[in-house]
Amino acid sequence: YTVPGITQNPQEAIDFLGSIGVLITIATFASPLAQLKLVIETQSTESMSFPLSIMVAAQCIMWWWYGYLINDFYVQMPNICGSVLAFVQIGVFIRYWNNEPKNVSHIMQNI
Repeated sequence: YTVPGITQNPQEAIDFLGSIGVLITIATFASPLAQLKLVIETQSTESMSFPLSIMVAAQCIMWWWYGYLINDFYVQMPNICGSVLAFVQIGVFIRYWNNEPKNVSHIMQNI
């Protein structure tokens, strides 16, 4: 394994590509939290998907477990972070579950 222009050392290539993969995967798992400000301001989870949050948590736990079994840091790390972020999203749903949106038009004008 090599990364042309970066390294010819196989372990360095694995570390380089694994680190980039970890960062991109964590950013992907964190992206639904971009709605967090709107959810807190409106006190409603209308803009978020509950089934997606549940499935992301389940998927991250399964991939973390697999990474643990094969002892692969680059599989474990993003899925540990993804699990935490998914549980934050689920916590937001629990907090604002049945709330009606508050003054959405005013908030949308300020964005």
